[in-house]
Amino acid sequence: MKPFLYLLAFLLLCPTLSAQIEVFNLSVGQIDFLSPDGEPLVPNSRFGYIEVDVIPHPEDIYYLNVVAEDINRNPVWIVQNYPILPTQIAVTAQRKGMDFDIALLGLEPGQQLPEVNIGFMAEPNVATEFPPVPPPQSFVVNRIPRIAFGGEKMGALINPTIHSFPLGVSILFPITDIIKHDSTAGVQEDVNKCLAGSLARSIDWLNRKHGLGSTKTAQQWYDCLVKAGVSSDSTTYAQDIEAKDSLLKKLDSRGRTKIRDNCKAIGPTDGVPQDSGDVVKFLCEELPNRDVELHYDTHIVTVTGKFKVGPFTYICYRDDETQGDNSKGDKAEKLACIFQDTTGKYFFRGLNGGGFWKIKLLISEYIDTTSTFIQDGLLAGLQLRAYPNPGRGHYTLAINSPQGHRLSLRVLNLQGQLIQQQHIQLRAGDNRYTLDLTSYPAGLYLLQLAPPGGKGAVNLRIQKE
Repeated sequence: MKPFLYLLAFLLLCPTLSAQIEVFNLSVGQIDFLSPDGEPLVPNSRFGYIEVDVIPHPEDIYYLNVVAEDINRNPVWIVQNYPILPTQIAVTAQRKGMDFDIALLGLEPGQQLPEVNIGFMAEPNVATEFPPVPPPQSFVVNRIPRIAFGGEKMGALINPTIHSFPLGVSILFPITDIIKHDSTAGVQEDVNKCLAGSLARSIDWLNRKHGLGSTKTAQQWYDCLVKAGVSSDSTTYAQDIEAKDSLLKKLDSRGRTKIRDNCKAIGPTDGVPQDSGDVVKFLCEELPNRDVELHYDTHIVTVTGKFKVGPFTYICYRDDETQGDNSKGDKAEKLACIFQDTTGKYFFRGLNGGGFWKIKLLISEYIDTTSTFIQDGLLAGLQLRAYPNPGRGHYTLAINSPQGHRLSLRVLNLQGQLIQQQHIQLRAGDNRYTLDLTSYPAGLYLLQLAPPGGKGAVNLRIQKE
């Protein structure tokens, strides 16, 4: 007889805050791991899985908790202090996913988790003791098919239940050092197309963040990448990155890609710089204004944020964990812990059934807003750079021109209003000018260099902090 478990959880909200944070639409599942061709690999695994929708508080971090009663009726924390970031950092509505170990409830791997009674709690402080539990609700446990990732480029197929176990969410301290991207779109991927999916999310995010003008969705960018051969069996990993870099540059000539490859997993890439070094430092440097993909062992995901809990670094990420099924997968943002072993190697520990894997490389995409280069027209060959950018109001303009020009230098605000204008005489070669925006409010400004008549102007965005 299958054991009947009661997951006892709770929703504890201060009455004055009930309209400002909502936790709802919770679902419970147990993961069945499949081979890439869809055959059963590990049914009824020890990976339990919870998803829930949240509407965060406008300003404050909240922590989600779920407590279970095991088969001996002892309380067990299934989810302890999952952080819900405020809307000023994250998006208005979020769906979160997290795993838990059914062994905590007294079940063995291979046993099916049956119908459960479950609820949930969110409060503004890190919970360290079990709070009172209101009457739970009954839920049917869903079967969750999950591809065991692998493939020629990503690495050999790995059985997650042999190489890892559910870590679950157990956060004991308030979170700090938050960097978060908003509104990273979901992408439904085909089997072994995780590279194309993660790169598509990044291009879509850059397009929306910088207002690059494309009407394509993240899913349509995925289709473009697959059509260009990314993630196909006939191209190398390096060729995939080069194809993506070319597509990004077609969207905007300022598009750039860089790689941190600590395992020499990708090979030489034409026009895409590579280095090696500290993984966490790379995330801290890149994430504020750039999008990052993280390749761990046999899979690659799109990083959507990071934070610290004491000495530990966590990342938020998105991927399609049910590749090939467009009705499922990439519905929720997930968490992973990033840590370093005694040899200096970095590892990824998923909190949603993702396992425990070595980090191979990180890929960063960004729009280089510090310079612009003109390829054709009257000002062909001219390169404009402003630094520091972002800055506090004083900027140096570095202009390299193949020939002399008399130009109009204009600064416009985001409403298109002209706030400064002067005429400058360029000589062939390097030129330096200063720009003072200290009397203007913080924000984005558009710098224009225009020839007589105004046609063929050079544009550069400047950020004032």
